[in-house]
Amino acid sequence: MEAFASALDHAAALRRGDYTSEELVRLYLDRIERLNPDLNHYVLVTADLALEMSRSGATGPLAGVPVSSAVAAQRCIS
Repeated sequence: MEAFASALDHAAALRRGDYTSEELVRLYLDRIERLNPDLNHYVLVTADLALEMSRSGATGPLAGVPVSSAVAAQRCIS
């Protein structure tokens, strides 16, 4: 399992049964836990929700592939 693989590569690996969505989610959650204190990239990590969703059995082209979203925040100075 390669952390830097594309979403399409992960989706194909999941369909082949190379690994499960839960294993993939845990890979990324472990990386976030290990690296985020130095990078300070993630403000909110919903690990329990991510794991729950990884077990949902969802279907679709990218089903089971974890994603993160970034929201740019701008500090207003008056």
